[in-house]
Amino acid sequence: MEHRGALLEKVVDVICSDKDRWVDEMMKDELGMMEQTRSPFKIGLVTYLAFLLVGFIPLALYLWDFLFGFSGGLFLTTCLLTGLAFAAVGWLKTYVTETSNWKGILETLVLGAIAAGVAYFVGDVLERVIVGGKSLNACSKNYCHTTRPTSSWGPT
Repeated sequence: MEHRGALLEKVVDVICSDKDRWVDEMMKDELGMMEQTRSPFKIGLVTYLAFLLVGFIPLALYLWDFLFGFSGGLFLTTCLLTGLAFAAVGWLKTYVTETSNWKGILETLVLGAIAAGVAYFVGDVLERVIVGGKSLNACSKNYCHTTRPTSSWGPT
C-alpha cells in the first residue's frame, strides 16, 4: 500500500509542477470540462444558419398557402413540420454537446415549444394593439381562408 501512496505522491507532484497541466487536469477530471477545440465563429455561423432554416419553415407553408393555396390544416401542419425540424436540430445538437440523443431532442423540442408559445402570445397581443381589440381569430378575409361568424346583436 505504501508503494501506491508514494506513486500517487509522485503523480501529484508532476501534475502540480506544471501550472498548465494542473489546470487541464482540474478542468477535465474535477469539473468535467473539456478544452474547446471548435471555432466559435463556425459554431455561431452554424447556429445562425440553423435558426434561419428552422425559422423559415412556419413561414414557408403560409407563403405557399398565399401563392398556391393549401387545403389542409395550415396551423397544425406548420406546428408538426416545425416540431420535426426542432427534433432534427436537437438530434444534431447532440454531436456538439456530446449528450444522449433523447436528451438533446426533448430539450430542443421543449425550448422550441416555449419559444413558439411566447411568439404566438406576443403576436396576439400586438395584433390586438395594432388592429384595435380584435382577437387573433378575427383576421380579415384578405389574409384568412376561413370566415368569421357574425352576429346580428354584437359588433363584427
